[in-house]
Amino acid sequence: MLRWQLLWRLMALLLVFSVSSCVSVDVIPPSPTALESAESKATSPTVIPSVQPTVTMESMGDIPTPVPTVTPSVVVEGKPTPPGGEQPWTPPPTFTLPDPQTSWQVHEFPEVGVRLQVPSEWTVWRDPGRYSIVVTGDGGYYEDRVHVTSCCDELPRTLPEFQEALGPYLQTLHAENAVIRPAQGQGWQGVAVWGQPYICLQVYIPTTDIVRLITFSPILCESDGEHLVPLGQRILDSVEIFPPRGEW
Repeated sequence: MLRWQLLWRLMALLLVFSVSSCVSVDVIPPSPTALESAESKATSPTVIPSVQPTVTMESMGDIPTPVPTVTPSVVVEGKPTPPGGEQPWTPPPTFTLPDPQTSWQVHEFPEVGVRLQVPSEWTVWRDPGRYSIVVTGDGGYYEDRVHVTSCCDELPRTLPEFQEALGPYLQTLHAENAVIRPAQGQGWQGVAVWGQPYICLQVYIPTTDIVRLITFSPILCESDGEHLVPLGQRILDSVEIFPPRGEW
């Protein structure tokens, strides 16, 4: 039995040896190109493409431009204003009335047919639809003295009817406390209205072609508000009328 086992093992070894000697294995050497490619892949680092962020420049029109804060120079009373600082506030001049014995000048207003005298130092401005007689001072300041214009086209032109209709008309202008009195001058008759806010006197002179209106500022009134000071009375006494001519 042992002999047969040894024999079988010997035969198995001979069979393996004979198979190994009969089978040849061909080894294919790698090509130079493949080697170079492999070396290149082994030595070259992997490059990751860089991604640049997209920057969009939007319009700055909706964003307000910051304004630099400027601290104004402090104006010290009694000292000159530093360069670049604000000018110190100066109060407006105090206007007074000249003496009635001052020099006078005649002015004619053709569009309304009125002629009158005022102190020669006063200035006449022609505004749209109105003449303004003012006194001027330094710094561009001025004060009104007299206005001359026309009005009330919707009211009657005869004096009694005009005076009767004037009261309701003034109420529409919020002059409920106005005092209406007759007035007259050189060749004319009209209506005087006292007691209106911020006005000394208004004189209405109705005629068939136009209603003239002359307004006196408060400085021309006495303290009682129902009489003119001597200077204002002289202006009123100088009023003359004539047929209007020309247009504004």
